Amino acid sequence: MVWVVFIVLSIILLVSIGYLLKAIDLQVPIIAQRSSHTSPAYISGGYFFTLGLILADFLFISNNEIQLIIFGAIGFGIIGILDDVIEIHFRWKLTFQILFTLIFLYQTDLYLTNLDFGFTSIFVGWGGLIITTMAVLLVVNAFNYFDGLDGLYLFMFLSMLAVQLGILQWHQKTQLYVALAILSGIFLTGNFSFFSLPKQFLGDGGNYILSFLICMIYLLEAQSNQIMTNINLQVFGLWFFGLLFFEFVAVCIIRLKKGLSIFHPGKDHLHHLINSTLSNHFFTSLLITFIYLIIIFFGVVVTLMLPKLSFILFVLVLFLYVILRLLENKRGERTTKN
Repeated sequence: MVWVVFIVLSIILLVSIGYLLKAIDLQVPIIAQRSSHTSPAYISGGYFFTLGLILADFLFISNNEIQLIIFGAIGFGIIGILDDVIEIHFRWKLTFQILFTLIFLYQTDLYLTNLDFGFTSIFVGWGGLIITTMAVLLVVNAFNYFDGLDGLYLFMFLSMLAVQLGILQWHQKTQLYVALAILSGIFLTGNFSFFSLPKQFLGDGGNYILSFLICMIYLLEAQSNQIMTNINLQVFGLWFFGLLFFEFVAVCIIRLKKGLSIFHPGKDHLHHLINSTLSNHFFTSLLITFIYLIIIFFGVVVTLMLPKLSFILFVLVLFLYVILRLLENKRGERTTKN
């Protein structure tokens, strides 16, 4: 019964926020240089997932560690919500992200003090606080790179939940995973304007909440002794976030080669490349999610069967991916000139 109440209230929440933002005319500007969206939309993700997670916590989440992570994610998401409203300069935004993550990791002891590469292990002590903070911010901002097509981010996020619950078998967090899956599925109806709902985007607010949340849950489980699969979670974590890392590094290199800031808006992402051929946000998002799952499958296999080589193979795959993206970008530039 509690799940029915949660679903109903979440639907009401999505519809209410969508029409409220439409009524007060908070329309998202369409930025042609970096967006493939062509219709009016409203940035509601931050509000929806903040209230949705508070509702989930009130109804059925009792684990204190998970509750702390949820409210930490909401706190981190406030940075994105403010950016959605007043457009914070990226330097200030990054500064706030660093400070918040450092404080949260320090207070919760979720940072890594030992780096396990499979073939060797290095004790980093307090240095792990800085390293873990950098890793979390890399994931969050890499995820932000993937938030450029309808449904893409949420399809990726739902896939990550499925991997965590299915392959890694973290059943103690099942309620949270189900709640996140429900919230994400409901938000997709607004993302694709199903049932004639106002079109709604995650924005930085929703993006930051979900990215920070999944990072902290992964760190929590990486330090747990209750994992049912015999897998090096630190090494597998690279594969788990693999496609995000690959694309982030590739886009940064492409922009730096052009003399542009890595934060410069543009349509040089993988999803723009594929969508230029498919011309369909839904199928492009599904295809990229499928690519992500292939990388995950490969990562699981090599981390289980070749634990001492998994990290090295990850670096090699990253190098190959970047080379292919650079070649494709060069080919695209020649085509454009012709």
